Amino acid sequence: MDQHQQNFSAVIDTPCPALRLGIHTTDDALETIEFLPAKTDTQPASNSFTQNITDQLCAYFKDARALFDIDITTSGTPYQQQVWQALRDIPAGNTLQYGELAKQLSSSARAIGNACRANPTPIITPCHRIVAANGLGGFSGQTSHSAKQDKLIIKRWLINHEHAISRH
Repeated sequence: MDQHQQNFSAVIDTPCPALRLGIHTTDDALETIEFLPAKTDTQPASNSFTQNITDQLCAYFKDARALFDIDITTSGTPYQQQVWQALRDIPAGNTLQYGELAKQLSSSARAIGNACRANPTPIITPCHRIVAANGLGGFSGQTSHSAKQDKLIIKRWLINHEHAISRH
Protein backbone atom coordinates (compact mmCIF):
# COMPACT_ATOMS: atom_id res chain seq x y z
CA MET A 1 0.00 0.00 0.00
CA ASP A 2 1.27 3.48 -0.90
CA GLN A 3 2.29 5.40 2.24
CA HIS A 4 -0.12 8.20 1.32
CA GLN A 5 -3.15 5.92 1.23
CA GLN A 6 -3.13 4.37 4.64
CA ASN A 7 -4.99 7.23 6.36
CA PHE A 8 -7.45 8.30 3.67
CA SER A 9 -11.17 7.60 3.42
CA ALA A 10 -10.70 7.75 -0.38
CA VAL A 11 -8.12 8.71 -2.99
CA ILE A 12 -9.51 9.90 -6.32
CA ASP A 13 -8.08 10.77 -9.68
CA THR A 14 -8.67 14.18 -11.22
CA PRO A 15 -8.46 15.56 -14.75
CA CYS A 16 -5.74 17.94 -13.53
CA PRO A 17 -2.40 16.50 -14.66
CA ALA A 18 -0.24 15.03 -11.93
CA LEU A 19 -2.88 15.29 -9.22
CA ARG A 20 -4.89 12.92 -7.08
CA LEU A 21 -6.95 13.94 -4.07
CA GLY A 22 -6.77 12.26 -0.68
CA ILE A 23 -9.96 12.67 1.33
CA HIS A 24 -10.19 12.37 5.13
CA THR A 25 -13.66 12.08 6.67
CA THR A 26 -15.29 11.28 9.96
CA ASP A 27 -18.51 9.28 9.89
CA ASP A 28 -20.51 12.32 8.79
CA ALA A 29 -18.19 15.23 7.94
CA LEU A 30 -15.29 16.12 5.67
CA GLU A 31 -12.09 16.90 7.58
CA THR A 32 -9.40 17.44 4.93
CA ILE A 33 -8.54 17.13 1.27
CA GLU A 34 -4.88 16.70 0.38
CA PHE A 35 -3.14 17.12 -2.96
CA LEU A 36 -1.25 13.91 -3.76
CA PRO A 37 1.14 12.98 -6.56
CA ALA A 38 -0.47 11.36 -9.62
CA LYS A 39 1.45 8.14 -8.92
CA THR A 40 -0.56 7.63 -5.71
CA ASP A 41 -2.90 4.67 -6.07
CA THR A 42 -6.59 5.48 -6.09
CA GLN A 43 -8.66 4.08 -3.25
CA PRO A 44 -12.45 3.61 -3.25
CA ALA A 45 -14.57 5.46 -0.72
CA SER A 46 -14.66 3.74 2.66
CA ASN A 47 -18.30 4.60 3.31
CA SER A 48 -21.38 6.19 1.72
CA PHE A 49 -20.64 9.64 3.14
CA THR A 50 -17.19 9.63 1.54
CA GLN A 51 -18.69 8.29 -1.70
CA ASN A 52 -21.01 11.30 -1.72
CA ILE A 53 -17.99 13.62 -1.44
CA THR A 54 -16.14 11.84 -4.26
CA ASP A 55 -19.29 12.01 -6.41
CA GLN A 56 -19.58 15.76 -5.81
CA LEU A 57 -15.90 16.34 -6.59
CA CYS A 58 -16.24 14.33 -9.82
CA ALA A 59 -19.32 16.41 -10.73
CA TYR A 60 -17.25 19.58 -10.17
CA PHE A 61 -14.50 18.28 -12.43
CA LYS A 62 -17.09 17.67 -15.16
CA ASP A 63 -18.86 20.99 -14.63
CA ALA A 64 -17.37 23.73 -12.45
CA ARG A 65 -20.87 25.09 -11.82
CA ALA A 66 -21.65 22.01 -9.71
CA LEU A 67 -22.38 23.07 -6.15
CA PHE A 68 -21.02 21.32 -3.10
CA ASP A 69 -23.38 20.22 -0.34
CA ILE A 70 -20.98 18.71 2.17
CA ASP A 71 -20.75 18.97 5.93
CA ILE A 72 -17.26 20.15 6.82
CA THR A 73 -15.62 19.74 10.21
CA THR A 74 -12.44 21.75 10.30
CA SER A 75 -10.43 23.12 13.13
CA GLY A 76 -9.35 26.69 12.73
CA THR A 77 -9.49 30.02 14.44
CA PRO A 78 -12.69 32.06 14.26
CA TYR A 79 -10.91 34.32 11.77
CA GLN A 80 -9.91 31.37 9.55
CA GLN A 81 -13.47 30.05 9.67
CA GLN A 82 -14.71 33.49 8.57
CA VAL A 83 -12.28 33.58 5.63
CA TRP A 84 -13.10 29.99 4.62
CA GLN A 85 -16.81 30.80 4.58
CA ALA A 86 -16.13 33.90 2.45
CA LEU A 87 -14.17 31.70 0.02
CA ARG A 88 -17.11 29.30 -0.29
CA ASP A 89 -19.31 32.30 -1.16
CA ILE A 90 -17.22 33.19 -4.25
CA PRO A 91 -18.99 31.69 -7.30
CA ALA A 92 -17.12 29.39 -9.66
CA GLY A 93 -15.56 31.30 -12.53
CA ASN A 94 -14.91 34.37 -10.37
CA THR A 95 -11.75 35.46 -8.62
CA LEU A 96 -11.03 38.09 -5.98
CA GLN A 97 -7.74 39.67 -5.11
CA TYR A 98 -6.36 39.07 -1.62
CA GLY A 99 -6.78 42.79 -0.93
CA GLU A 100 -10.41 42.83 -2.11
CA LEU A 101 -11.38 40.04 0.26
CA ALA A 102 -9.35 41.66 3.03
CA LYS A 103 -11.31 44.90 2.56
CA GLN A 104 -14.62 42.98 2.72
CA LEU A 105 -13.55 41.33 5.98
CA SER A 106 -11.82 44.43 7.46
CA SER A 107 -8.55 42.53 7.47
CA SER A 108 -5.22 42.49 5.63
CA ALA A 109 -4.17 40.74 2.45
CA ARG A 110 -1.43 38.88 4.34
CA ALA A 111 -3.95 37.56 6.88
CA ILE A 112 -6.17 36.36 4.02
CA GLY A 113 -3.17 34.58 2.48
CA ASN A 114 -2.34 32.92 5.79
CA ALA A 115 -5.94 31.69 6.18
CA CYS A 116 -5.86 30.36 2.59
CA ARG A 117 -2.59 28.55 3.31
CA ALA A 118 -4.23 26.86 6.32
CA ASN A 119 -7.35 25.82 4.33
CA PRO A 120 -7.88 22.10 5.03
CA THR A 121 -10.47 21.53 2.27
CA PRO A 122 -9.16 23.02 -1.00
CA ILE A 123 -11.47 22.94 -4.02
CA ILE A 124 -14.57 22.69 -1.80
CA THR A 125 -13.33 25.75 0.07
CA PRO A 126 -11.97 27.40 -3.09
CA CYS A 127 -8.86 29.29 -2.02
CA HIS A 128 -7.73 29.04 -5.65
CA ARG A 129 -10.23 31.83 -6.41
CA ILE A 130 -8.07 34.33 -4.50
CA VAL A 131 -5.35 35.91 -6.65
CA ALA A 132 -2.66 38.54 -6.25
CA ALA A 133 -3.09 42.09 -7.51
CA ASN A 134 -0.43 41.41 -10.15
CA GLY A 135 -0.87 37.77 -11.09
CA LEU A 136 -1.72 34.37 -9.79
CA GLY A 137 -0.45 34.66 -6.22
CA GLY A 138 0.41 31.65 -4.09
CA PHE A 139 -1.44 28.42 -3.46
CA SER A 140 -1.42 26.12 -0.44
CA GLY A 141 1.62 27.92 0.91
CA GLN A 142 3.59 27.71 -2.32
CA THR A 143 4.59 30.96 -4.03
CA SER A 144 7.02 29.69 -6.64
CA HIS A 145 7.25 26.66 -8.91
CA SER A 146 8.47 23.41 -7.38
CA ALA A 147 9.83 20.23 -8.91
CA LYS A 148 8.24 18.08 -6.19
CA GLN A 149 4.60 19.07 -6.73
CA ASP A 150 3.83 22.33 -8.41
CA LYS A 151 0.74 23.63 -6.66
CA LEU A 152 0.74 26.78 -8.80
CA ILE A 153 0.02 24.57 -11.83
CA ILE A 154 -2.92 23.12 -9.88
CA LYS A 155 -4.22 26.63 -9.06
CA ARG A 156 -3.91 27.74 -12.68
CA TRP A 157 -5.67 24.55 -13.86
CA LEU A 158 -8.57 25.06 -11.40
CA ILE A 159 -9.03 28.71 -12.39
CA ASN A 160 -8.91 27.84 -16.11
CA HIS A 161 -11.37 24.97 -15.55
CA GLU A 162 -13.83 27.34 -13.89
CA HIS A 163 -13.36 30.18 -16.38
CA ALA A 164 -13.88 27.84 -19.33
CA ILE A 165 -17.17 26.59 -17.89
CA SER A 166 -18.41 30.03 -16.77
CA ARG A 167 -18.06 31.44 -20.31
CA HIS A 168 -20.68 29.01 -21.65
